[in-house]
Amino acid sequence: MIIDAHLHCSGAERGDDVLRSLDEARVDVGVLLAPFLSEGFSLDDAASLRRANEHLAGLVRGRADRLAGFAVVDPRDPKAPLHLRHAIETLGLVGAKMVPTGWYPQLFLTKADAQKVDPTIADVHTDPANSAVLHVATGLPRLMYVTVDGCNGPRAYAGVVSSYFEKTTTGLQRLTDQEWSTQIRSTPPADVSWVANLVVR
Repeated sequence: MIIDAHLHCSGAERGDDVLRSLDEARVDVGVLLAPFLSEGFSLDDAASLRRANEHLAGLVRGRADRLAGFAVVDPRDPKAPLHLRHAIETLGLVGAKMVPTGWYPQLFLTKADAQKVDPTIADVHTDPANSAVLHVATGLPRLMYVTVDGCNGPRAYAGVVSSYFEKTTTGLQRLTDQEWSTQIRSTPPADVSWVANLVVR
């Protein structure tokens, strides 16, 4: 079975047309997203999203063997849970599309918290014979780029990741997070060998 799990609706299509397109592409099941990018619909307009979900419900109704409908709601709207409940329980949609508009971090962090950097270090091995301590640590955030060869050609993705370091001290010294934070800000250490080829400085 072939499932296309991400199909945007425009708000102008008809159910039979959608099925015909799936047949032409040899797709068994399509997961449709309520329109929010087309003219007349907007993530910032709750009324337009309700119309979008109603349009989608009309497309998938009676076609559950081929079509699944995902509602679109604005997570920033205090009434979003009510809109989603209506879409699932009343309209018969089966999931939700969450649009990344900057709302997700706001569930957990204030803007000030999101800008904080807190490098952490931990000792993982002690060598008593040589009075050495091996530490592993995080440092400043890095921007990671990944390219993937997919069915529709190459794609590139970007995101923030934690950096990784190893640090060996002598004299059985065990570094604290505060000491490590001071060191890494003044003199960033070299990357470990298996990371070095992945990093552009």
